[in-house]
Amino acid sequence: MAANGRKYSSGGSITGAASKTIVGVTGGTTIRPYLIDLTISSNATPADNSSEWQLLRSTAAGTSTGVTPAPFDEADPVAISTSGKNHSVEPTYTGVALLDIAHNQRATFRWVAAPGEEIIAAATAAHGFGVQCQGVGGSGVAELCSIVFGE
Repeated sequence: MAANGRKYSSGGSITGAASKTIVGVTGGTTIRPYLIDLTISSNATPADNSSEWQLLRSTAAGTSTGVTPAPFDEADPVAISTSGKNHSVEPTYTGVALLDIAHNQRATFRWVAAPGEEIIAAATAAHGFGVQCQGVGGSGVAELCSIVFGE
């Protein structure tokens, strides 16, 4: 991907629960969003709870609360891709997990794409990617997810 492409930030938060998406990004036929950076953390009182998260490709966005992606450069236009959190209907996911993350509540997890190795969505209507909780060990705690994506 172009190092000078437009970059946006989006995120969400949930109390960890299996099969729930914390944040998703959906592109379209005119744009291929690509994942640059992903962070998962917790703002709950420290304890030894764990959760498993997967980054998955989606072919339908589901139903969610829209999140307006924030541009890194204020001169950039509004993102063409859409972002959502608080899903009442989960996205439709396909294929295997692109990232499978075991997260301990006391730690922050961060994944950063090496230049040229970004995870790219298809240039097809409603295709994108999302971060979904696969399971919780111990108590479900408040989790935060921040993503940086480009167009």
